[in-house]
Amino acid sequence: MVLIDGVEGDPSMLNPNDIESISVLKDAAASAIYGARAPFGVVLITTKNATEGKPKVTWSSSYSLQSPQNVPDVVSDGYIWAKHFYDAYFNYNQANPSGINKTQQFSVAWLDEYKRRHETGDFGTVISDGSIGTKGRYVYYPEGTDYYDLMYKKSVFAQNQNLSISGSDGSLIIICQDVSIVTMDFSIAMSKRISSRPITCVSREVIS
Repeated sequence: MVLIDGVEGDPSMLNPNDIESISVLKDAAASAIYGARAPFGVVLITTKNATEGKPKVTWSSSYSLQSPQNVPDVVSDGYIWAKHFYDAYFNYNQANPSGINKTQQFSVAWLDEYKRRHETGDFGTVISDGSIGTKGRYVYYPEGTDYYDLMYKKSVFAQNQNLSISGSDGSLIIICQDVSIVTMDFSIAMSKRISSRPITCVSREVIS
């Protein structure tokens, strides 16, 4: 359970720059106060208040270069994948597979020919003469494509801009917050992502 200024809310919708403090009530203490709604504890988030005096304008800006830390090591070589597929299938079934998928028929002769073409760089698609596969069907010897490398960038640029205005005359508190985040997506297909929040103002009357 998460309470923001005493009201249950979603912390993902809260601007980190608005947070004054965070505290946690665990297990028994939380249950004693909030009952069955907080069996695993309560997170209490308190947001900032304006101080009395002239309006205060704060601007912060950050820039960063981001890169993925864990990149999958995929098999992008067509022949290596086909050889691993054959080894795994044969070791488990003690028999040769009849096909890799609905398109490509499989045979040891096809794998041997694929190996030869892999070593010479002679990749491509041919029409079977009957010696490998069914006569007249297409036989594929693809080089292989690293789609992860094609679709994702090595690193991206990101920036975060934050503007806040706060003030109080002793009887009324006004806080305005604007956040604009611009990031470059790792995916080349979606090369730019911009997310922003409109300026929001919160006013609270001071009760003495």
